[in-house]
Amino acid sequence: MGGSAVFGLQQFLSGKKPTAPKLRRAAQYVRMSTEHQRYSIENQKLAIAEYALCHEMEVVRTYADEGRSGVTLKGRDALKLLLSDVKEGRADFEVILVYDVSRWGRFQDADESAFYEFICKAAGLPVVYCAEIFENNGSMLATIIKVMKRAMAGEYSRELSVRVTQGHKRQAEQGFHQGGPPNFGLRRILVDKNNQPKMTLRTGESKTLYGDRVLLAPGPQHEIRVVREIFRFVVEGMAHKQIARHLNSKRLLTARGNPWSNYNISKILQNEKYAGTFVYSRSRWPLQGGRIPNPPDRWIRVEGAIKPIVERETYDAAQRCIKDGWTYTDNEMLTYLTAAWCVIGYLSAPRINKSKYTPTAVTYRERFGSLYTAYQLIGYRKVHAYRFSKCSGTIRIIHRNLICRLTSTTPENKYAVTFDESGQVLRIGGVLSVAVIVLAFIPQYNTVLPGWKLYFDRLEKCDAVLMARMTTQNTEIIDYHLLPRDAFSMASVRFTETSIEKIRQYKLPSIDGFSATIGRDYADIIKTRTSVSAAP
Repeated sequence: MGGSAVFGLQQFLSGKKPTAPKLRRAAQYVRMSTEHQRYSIENQKLAIAEYALCHEMEVVRTYADEGRSGVTLKGRDALKLLLSDVKEGRADFEVILVYDVSRWGRFQDADESAFYEFICKAAGLPVVYCAEIFENNGSMLATIIKVMKRAMAGEYSRELSVRVTQGHKRQAEQGFHQGGPPNFGLRRILVDKNNQPKMTLRTGESKTLYGDRVLLAPGPQHEIRVVREIFRFVVEGMAHKQIARHLNSKRLLTARGNPWSNYNISKILQNEKYAGTFVYSRSRWPLQGGRIPNPPDRWIRVEGAIKPIVERETYDAAQRCIKDGWTYTDNEMLTYLTAAWCVIGYLSAPRINKSKYTPTAVTYRERFGSLYTAYQLIGYRKVHAYRFSKCSGTIRIIHRNLICRLTSTTPENKYAVTFDESGQVLRIGGVLSVAVIVLAFIPQYNTVLPGWKLYFDRLEKCDAVLMARMTTQNTEIIDYHLLPRDAFSMASVRFTETSIEKIRQYKLPSIDGFSATIGRDYADIIKTRTSVSAAP
């Protein structure tokens, strides 16, 4: 006889009114990756409820990941919330119920699955797998079986991925579309097993029968005309931005209803489907990683699988124009860049991309090697100062005054300090170079925290960076940091009130301490370079 039954009989014989046993509070975690999965969310909940009833538990909280893969933690918001509640002490339950090991996850590394379970166990919340034949009690047998189950769950995902990929490739080799929205100017046609058209699939629709397939075909005439215009314009020497501006002036929109951009134009020009060739497997997506491009020899190409919208000769001519950097000569491109400089007042990659006078910044980089080289050819001196629309004038004045103060002759200066106009850097002792940067405060926008951003990739070649931060009102400088250039390998760094503390060792007590710091930390470098330059 069970313990609860004996307890109830004793109460009956003693004349006391029996009371129901206290139920343990439990949370349940349920997951399914697709709606066609064998065990749906509802079935998992029913099995867990039956287990809870038999073990005197009450499910008080549900964490559900619907339509989420168990291969990684990414995208599984319910499991993330569960782990967060456990770690932060917000859990109002005593045990976590899961249908089986695979529902907890099909992680490719079994240790990752064990780690998340250990987080719960360390907080005093054991994970119970309701449908498994073993009891998760920490015994040697349970541990061995659980490790095997985790490895099998991960292996199932790997094998399934291989089979699905092979199936997609076999169908792609026959010219069938393998998912995703069609490109602009194309439509998805549903065909039966004999390749007879059945209907045109609209956005969000998919095939329902196993034997059906999907082909791509030319779409509405107005979209076909736009595609042909794009290819004709590029062959005639028009740049991407000019084509986008022309289409937007005619109030034409992309397939998603957005204005045209350089990116949209580039994607159409690089898509061989418009010439009638179906291309598949240009990239792959491993289970634990992002997109990885495939080399061209691994692409699947099916000639004539789609009715062409543009002639092959036109498509090939467009590719040659793209490869050659349009039809502009070097002098013409530099002339356009000079015109933009005269109108805008200064040059930067974002300003060049928005300018109606020039090709894109990428075009200049590909033609001249870098934007800086193009700047030199037109005589433009790049100045590193954050172009904040409301305080750019103030920053320039403060920057100029700071340079004057640093180059002034004082008794504290151990080495001569001069400003190199061509390089936009300070020269210490004639050999050590220091870039002087004034950073404006950038308010918060969207989810980006307020702070100061330093672009290392916009600096001239230098040994150190003197960084001056502006106040939140961008009216004056609040502090100075002398940063070794080789200590930062990234292209840019965004500092906040919190992260700025990570570089406190580089903070100067005042700008007057600049010379003392140079003399202390860089004296050996200056002496070495000076002796080398003075050697016969």
